[in-house]
Amino acid sequence: MERAMSLKTKISRVIIIFFLLFLSPVRVFPCSAFADFSKDPIYGFNFDSMDFDLRFMFYKGRGSDIFAFEFFQDNNWVRMTHMTSDGLFTSGGLLLFPSRAVVSGSSENDLALWKTTYWVYDSSTLDDIVTRLSGVRLVDDGIRCHNMFADPSGAVTVEATVDGNYVKHAPRGGYAVLTNFALAQFEGKDMENMYGLGDNRYRTAVREIEALRNSGSMSVDEGMKILRAVKQDAGDWKTRCSLVLNPMDLTIRIALQRNWEKTYTFSLKDRTVKADWEGAGGHTAKIGKKGVTAAELASWQNDDPADDWKGSSDTLPIVAGILFTFAAAGGISLITIRRLRKSKGNL
Repeated sequence: MERAMSLKTKISRVIIIFFLLFLSPVRVFPCSAFADFSKDPIYGFNFDSMDFDLRFMFYKGRGSDIFAFEFFQDNNWVRMTHMTSDGLFTSGGLLLFPSRAVVSGSSENDLALWKTTYWVYDSSTLDDIVTRLSGVRLVDDGIRCHNMFADPSGAVTVEATVDGNYVKHAPRGGYAVLTNFALAQFEGKDMENMYGLGDNRYRTAVREIEALRNSGSMSVDEGMKILRAVKQDAGDWKTRCSLVLNPMDLTIRIALQRNWEKTYTFSLKDRTVKADWEGAGGHTAKIGKKGVTAAELASWQNDDPADDWKGSSDTLPIVAGILFTFAAAGGISLITIRRLRKSKGNL
């Protein structure tokens, strides 16, 4: 009887995944996120999507500097992941099981869950976020999604449910994982009994994290290994960017298009990015107001990054202005000299 039920459960899961992948009109972004607090806190995020243009930006919040990872869709840059100079992190993701919105807005106290992502611009701690969550009723607003928030003190995963806001705190010194199925409906259940799009990635991430915690070797390098273990490398929705964020030294290591050998490290303190791989010469570039795109970073991937991307395009108007000033000054001087010579010849 147990075997029959187990087979029935497996068949049901296959049908669910088939429906989500092939019949759902929603654009699928099967992303994964985690936060771990076994040693120094480490955050991680895999952006799994169609092949969008990607960008990395620095912004100014209320009392903090902010790193943001963005993708370009429908003529807009959409901010997907943030970390502030206070170490506050947020990462959103589509909630694909259940696949339809279940919590609709009905009062002035309702707030679309996706909007909470932008609270990092005027909040400094996880406690601030949790306090603000207690003052609103989260709704889907047509977009079924969930969020992870974290700072060095811990992490919460947040979902909208018909019974109210689901705010799940990670155990003290523990960890949190988020993929694409609703955690609220599996509260208290073993992970082997969780199902929905992303359940295999969820279990893989948990096992990888547990193994690293047991070995006592959690770090940025290990964080990238976790993201590598849950990567997507088939179909249209591949892992396009992997980010490991360190709130202690405010650095962000990224890998583009599953290239784990040639990674880059951003510094939120210095607003710079450097190439990490051997042969890159430790080249560092300053990031200006226009940020840097994945395509610009990819141009570094040869033996000498300094020969390719020079840094923020913000410097181009400045350089052009200086060159124009020198050229104009030179032209004026030449005209003046010619006029003086001509006037002397007429005396």
